[in-house]
Amino acid sequence: MTNNARQRNPETAIDLEGLPEFLVDAFRAWVKGDDPSMRVRLFSSMILQAFGRRTTFLGTGGADMSSLAVIETDGTLCMDTEYSQLERFGIAEGYNTGLNVNDTDFSFARAEKLIKRFVAKVGGDRLPTDCQNCEVARLCGGGHPGSRYDDADHSHDHRSAHCKALYRLGRETLSYLNDPHPYL
Repeated sequence: MTNNARQRNPETAIDLEGLPEFLVDAFRAWVKGDDPSMRVRLFSSMILQAFGRRTTFLGTGGADMSSLAVIETDGTLCMDTEYSQLERFGIAEGYNTGLNVNDTDFSFARAEKLIKRFVAKVGGDRLPTDCQNCEVARLCGGGHPGSRYDDADHSHDHRSAHCKALYRLGRETLSYLNDPHPYL
């Protein structure tokens, strides 16, 4: 789910107002179900991060974005797929790195340097300013950096488009961790 990109198109817009309750209801059902085979990365990532553990899930800011890349079938080296949505809707660039593993001059060292520069530029290595003092920031990690982009100022230093939902889910997660009995 990308910040502004989908919201501009009525056919792909998401009911962001209904998302917090949907996620909380899903979390409660997941906890009550107690089925270890049913993994929900968003929920398990928030729980792990509540205990100070890092995760590999970008949706909660848990992973180092510079450690991930996508190689398309034509060999094009790309960033996380969230950025493909920003490019698809003409909001911002960032998905295609301009590198291809089939090029004779391709090197992983050059790719890593380029990706690290991009991650630093978009703020994928830090919380947005508005999230610095939030009580659930350690759980949600500010959300995926792609969901923080705002083309009004071409910056990623914004709350996630899903901030209300992540905040509500974060509070619910903390409530569960504080006293799991009402959830069972």
